[in-house]
Amino acid sequence: MLSPTLAIVGVVISFVVSILLFQYQVLPHTTFFFVPIFVLIAYHTLVMQLTPGRQNHKQPWSKVLKKSAGKYVFWAGVIGGLYGIYRHHPFYANFAVHTVSMVGFFLKCYLILAPFYFLYLERYKTGRFDWFNDSYLKILSFFRTIYKRNWASLRYRLLKRGYKSLLLSWIVRLHFIPVMVEQVYWGTNQVVNSLGRPELALTNVMFFVGLLFLIDAINASMGYFWESALTKTRFREIDPNAFHWIVVLMCYMPFIGFASNFVPFPTGNGSLVIMHPVFEMVINVATIVSLLGIVLTTTCLGFSYSNLSYKKIQTRGPYAVVRHPGTVFKILFFFLTIFRFESAWTPPIIAAFVFWMGVYIVRILCEERFLMKFREYRDYAAVTRYRLIPRVW
Repeated sequence: MLSPTLAIVGVVISFVVSILLFQYQVLPHTTFFFVPIFVLIAYHTLVMQLTPGRQNHKQPWSKVLKKSAGKYVFWAGVIGGLYGIYRHHPFYANFAVHTVSMVGFFLKCYLILAPFYFLYLERYKTGRFDWFNDSYLKILSFFRTIYKRNWASLRYRLLKRGYKSLLLSWIVRLHFIPVMVEQVYWGTNQVVNSLGRPELALTNVMFFVGLLFLIDAINASMGYFWESALTKTRFREIDPNAFHWIVVLMCYMPFIGFASNFVPFPTGNGSLVIMHPVFEMVINVATIVSLLGIVLTTTCLGFSYSNLSYKKIQTRGPYAVVRHPGTVFKILFFFLTIFRFESAWTPPIIAAFVFWMGVYIVRILCEERFLMKFREYRDYAAVTRYRLIPRVW
């Protein structure tokens, strides 16, 4: 995992390169809105390959060619299947229109470039971790067991944690990829259109809010979309607890819409609590700072930004202060955006706010209940003792 500083540099490079391509009309932003995602993936991959201390183990070409061909066919089927689901499933055909474009473009690039990628990857394996967490090898082993009709072993493999996590990881990614990518599409359009009128963009608080939300969505899209041995970003394990899934999914569309039928998500509008320009400026700055904190924490996570999963643990930057800095900034952001308005200070809205923030607290407890199974996280928790507030909790 990259240091927080290198991760921030990557986001800046991704954003600047993409904006230049869009602004100078090298690429139309409505079609190639996903460029910042791919630039960020390329940046992380390059930096990880340049990081010292990685030991590559050359494999004989006979094995390299065989595995490369197998992986090429396997992942072509997986990516093609993903593209087919997003394109033809009734829900995703409406919800994930722009995700279909991105996955379709990626599939075309994959068919051309993937042979070179796999040849390099298989020629320079990076350790035992790559074999234990290789989806292709797990599926290959699964079908070999069926071919040999070893039903006892097959039953064991189906119940084994590794195979269950593989299936759950694909389900998690199937759902969250379009949730995040669609946000990138709308965010890119908003930012690029706003930059076309710089005299308004740089003085409009909503421009900065939209920009920060875009960066957050780009980070999340990268975390769900990409995994590779080159970047050590494979899913190690997925939380199998059904209750944990319910709590997490409640915080995202479309499930938040369903949950809001029972407890509406709190909102405010109209007049500010204090009608004064200074108060408005202070509250706007505080809102942007809280959102900047959210983006900073997701940027520091890099490829590990993914729900219900265990990849790697970030222990630096804001994560050296508390274990869940992103939730701290989210609660602060929601509070500032809702209770800046006088209309929000009513018992129903206050109760709804307490309920939904309670969901985020329960989400923390569920996440830690899962992560505490891993020694790496237990060691981290022993050093960074507090979840949200230093010296309190």
